Amino acid sequence: MSSELDLRTSEAQRESIRASLAALEQQRAQAGNALVLLVGVPLPSDLPPAGTFKTQQLIDDLPADLPSELLARRPDIRSAEHTLQAANANIGIARAAFFPSVTLTAFGGTASNELSHLFEKGTGIWSFAPSVNVPIFAAGRNKANTALCP
Repeated sequence: MSSELDLRTSEAQRESIRASLAALEQQRAQAGNALVLLVGVPLPSDLPPAGTFKTQQLIDDLPADLPSELLARRPDIRSAEHTLQAANANIGIARAAFFPSVTLTAFGGTASNELSHLFEKGTGIWSFAPSVNVPIFAAGRNKANTALCP
């Protein structure tokens, strides 16, 4: 009782779901391979279902023969290291604002009112513009920016 358009739309949706299913199965397989690489041994077949850290019974005792490189490869450890490095960089930027900054700009070239006289003698120009920025009246802002750094 439905039109040809409804039939084709349903078929297109079915094929789209099949393609999504294939992509999700591939992502699941890649995640499993990454977990095997992270753990260093094949995964046991009796793994508990996924859940939050609060609901899971985590292993209290780690085996003595576990390689120490596993700790360096843990994503949470790497994330914490990157967060610490970013915080250090932010502190360095905030502290650098207390110091004066010097900017030097230079320009050289030729200038002429007419293109036919552009490269003749006496058309050369140059300019040199130094600039010094001293944060005298921005001390409160700089202290607040430094205090905001984690």
